[in-house]
Amino acid sequence: MRFRLRRNKVTRMRELVLKPPRTTALNMAQVRWLEGMREGPLLPLSYEASRNGTARALAYDVEGYMSLRRFVKVQSMSSEMLLGMVEELERAVSLCVSAGHPYLSVLFDERYVFVGTSARLHFAFLPLNGLQLGSANSPLSVLGCLGNARRLQLDSPNAIELCDRLARFVLGEQGIFSPNDLRDFLCATREGDCANGEVVDFAAHADARPGERLRVRGACLSNVSFVLRPLRHDLTWPLATNRSETVGRGRGCTVSLSGMPRISRRHASVCAGERRIVLMDLGSTNGTFVDGHRLVPSKACEIKPGQIFMLADEPFCVDRNVRK
Repeated sequence: MRFRLRRNKVTRMRELVLKPPRTTALNMAQVRWLEGMREGPLLPLSYEASRNGTARALAYDVEGYMSLRRFVKVQSMSSEMLLGMVEELERAVSLCVSAGHPYLSVLFDERYVFVGTSARLHFAFLPLNGLQLGSANSPLSVLGCLGNARRLQLDSPNAIELCDRLARFVLGEQGIFSPNDLRDFLCATREGDCANGEVVDFAAHADARPGERLRVRGACLSNVSFVLRPLRHDLTWPLATNRSETVGRGRGCTVSLSGMPRISRRHASVCAGERRIVLMDLGSTNGTFVDGHRLVPSKACEIKPGQIFMLADEPFCVDRNVRK
């Protein structure tokens, strides 16, 4: 396949253009999915197609954007910038997975991954049937670029620490990318690692309210109005008011359920507010169910105190905290 950057003769806008083999057909379901997006990490698409549906050319609007390869050479990088880029990568993969489209149809070559305003990453999704981009086309190539301290201009010790974490994550994946592992990495990075019951400060803690403390595998919090209760176990986890808490088997979740194997490493989130409780599935394998209906991933569902819901095959409820 041939990729090139050009300026559109009519609009004078900069484009990334792909001319696939003539035998490669457009996947119109994926095209309509892309056309329905108004914003996000996937680049806007225009295309030329023959009468039989084969793709003549795909063009992506990259006006005002810079390639990731060029960006890391000229831009000083903060920890917030690095973490935001990893989150945009995870978001692009999650969008594909939740819509039932292969995330390996995203172009992960750092020459053709683009950086927009506020250092946001933007990706080209190739809606082609029978697409083969090779084993090198993996999210790990982008993560490896962001974890290569020799290539980056890092502006703080915090950024150096995050870059080192990224490098160790990529090395630990051993060439096989897992969306769940990336979610676990992001969750652990946002919340910070727990050592001997003490909280390790990290930039992602900046949004914590005064008087609140976080720790992995549970919460050490003030101002708790609700608790999460697994109905088959004599346990409860406090939920901070008005803050989304992640629930799963991963060590980075604020509610860690290591003894429940059918629950995903990052399964769901619960936000207990003063007036309502919101439950959301985070793309789990075995699903989150309310009143027998499986929740759509990343779509909020309001539940009542004491209402039973299922994480995979485990029943839970959110109860009011009874202070003794």
